[in-house]
Amino acid sequence: MINIIDTFKDYKGFMEENLNKEPKEKMELWEKFYNSNFPEMGRKCKEDYESEGYNWKEIGLTMVFNRSEEDFPNMIEGYKNLLKTFNGIEEKVKAIFHIEMDINIVIYRGLLNSAGWVDEYEGKRAMLFGVDKIAKLGWQQKEKIDALVCHELCHVVHFQIRGESKLPK
Repeated sequence: MINIIDTFKDYKGFMEENLNKEPKEKMELWEKFYNSNFPEMGRKCKEDYESEGYNWKEIGLTMVFNRSEEDFPNMIEGYKNLLKTFNGIEEKVKAIFHIEMDINIVIYRGLLNSAGWVDEYEGKRAMLFGVDKIAKLGWQQKEKIDALVCHELCHVVHFQIRGESKLPK
């Protein structure tokens, strides 16, 4: 079963009302939203930087939340195109690869971590899609979203065909 966890749907409405705030306020709102609603995703975004010795708050202020107004329309476009691409994805995977997958797909607004990555989420292998990085890269168009999803999906299929239940460290 493919389960889509859409963290951006609620975040989008929440942030639309706060786009005019200062970057520090937007970052604090982002942290509060993810800590309250999707703590595992918020933790992943922060730890992605901290594990490499970076200060996520400094990155948030200087590279992420100072661009919110500029990037927001492209985030929304990328988000809508992700949803279109995910429509019928389970049937497509079965038809092409002849396998059933048990994964989570997470759509989130992160800290410019990655447009797409394979990890675990809620105890399952997961494909994570960051609409903020998609927007920053200019990949919000349907064709680019399709290519990104196919790329991440191939990682998952490769793991499954090889019979690997855990991600390599």
